[in-house]
Amino acid sequence: MVGYELFETGMKLIAPKKGRYFAGKRPTLEEIANCPLIVFSLSGSIDPFLEKRFTEEKLSPNIIMTHNNFASVKKYVAKGMGVALLSGYAVSEEDRKNIDVFSMDHSFLRRKYGIILRKRKYISPAVKAFIQTINPDIQL
Repeated sequence: MVGYELFETGMKLIAPKKGRYFAGKRPTLEEIANCPLIVFSLSGSIDPFLEKRFTEEKLSPNIIMTHNNFASVKKYVAKGMGVALLSGYAVSEEDRKNIDVFSMDHSFLRRKYGIILRKRKYISPAVKAFIQTINPDIQL
């Protein structure tokens, strides 16, 4: 097997516009735990990565709903129903028109994403093209 790093991203806190929940530019985990939290989850429970950080600080987040797609999470945050923690890749410049976005690099480690391929295994032309689109430096 061979691995290739694709990108690195940090956690972002998204909140409704106009500072309804956070006055400063660096919200703390304690402030987040006190807000209604909308969670992106494929399993219906909080991401272990997030849960670990709250547990380390002896905090219990106030989860009010979970969604299995980023668009729904951002929609409910924009409507003022709560705040959410998302990976940076899920938040675009376009989103910043509708929601406030805060970097959470001071509270969460950045994550690296990559791809692992088996050596001497067939890769379809479509998959090769997709990988080259993501990272042209990967030679297949």
